[in-house]
Amino acid sequence: MLTLLISFLPQEAWILVLMAGGFLIMLGFRKLGFSLVGIMILLAIFFPFLESFVLALPAEIQGLLFLVFCFFVVRLLLGRRIFENILSRLIYDLIKIPFKFVAWFFRVPNRRA
Repeated sequence: MLTLLISFLPQEAWILVLMAGGFLIMLGFRKLGFSLVGIMILLAIFFPFLESFVLALPAEIQGLLFLVFCFFVVRLLLGRRIFENILSRLIYDLIKIPFKFVAWFFRVPNRRA
């Protein structure tokens, strides 16, 4: 989740995150500090390649990537079990829609005399 949040930061704020990582290492939070520093270094190295790769993709693929990204963010915010329940309900409704349409199409209209 930390990588996802850091990827939204503008490039001007990366140095502040590196400084915060160093400060956390000095305070004794070594694991969190090293993870911040490592993520920022990897992001600085791979950001130009990823940006040009994503911009070279067709709009449909970018839309699918955005959809997957949104599902990932919702899963991070709500938790795994809640996300699985939401996704299963969505799939269930999508499967049920054609059958509802067929039932509506063949339904005999109510005629009162």
